[in-house]
Amino acid sequence: MPKLERFYGKLIKIEITGVNVHLYVLFHRDRVEVIEDFAGDADAVIRGAPFSMIALANGHSDIASAGVSIQGDVELAERFNRVLRQVDIDWEEHLSKITGDAIAYQLGNFARGITGYFDRTRTRMRDNSGDYLRDETTQVPHDWEVEAFCHQVDDLRDRVDALAEKLSGR
Repeated sequence: MPKLERFYGKLIKIEITGVNVHLYVLFHRDRVEVIEDFAGDADAVIRGAPFSMIALANGHSDIASAGVSIQGDVELAERFNRVLRQVDIDWEEHLSKITGDAIAYQLGNFARGITGYFDRTRTRMRDNSGDYLRDETTQVPHDWEVEAFCHQVDDLRDRVDALAEKLSGR
């Protein structure tokens, strides 16, 4: 657990809004403990709706675009999010202990469908924006235009180098 050593002694509170779930992640030297109650203050509080938190944990979104808020040590929360993305957690299994298997399965399917939809929508928007800027407004050049420009720059550099060599040979 070398990646977790830098978290030693830190406490992160996770608040899942709408379902009134509060979890505390306490980092020890050799393990991580998730508890429901803690008397002290958290170093960082990560707060968001269930599907925002799932998208964040599964790497489908980042903190800024997930609709998740952070209070306290923002850097700690972001480092925790990066580490969490590298861990394969079966969220449905944990959710099933609260809601039961059938509901957890349905919520998991719904979350996968939503994140897939947002991924496809984001890709389409990026592609359509690029096409619009390139084709309709001509503010962004086509790939072939950039390539032609680079060739012209290379040709000019070669001619300048040849001229400099010719002038230095006098």
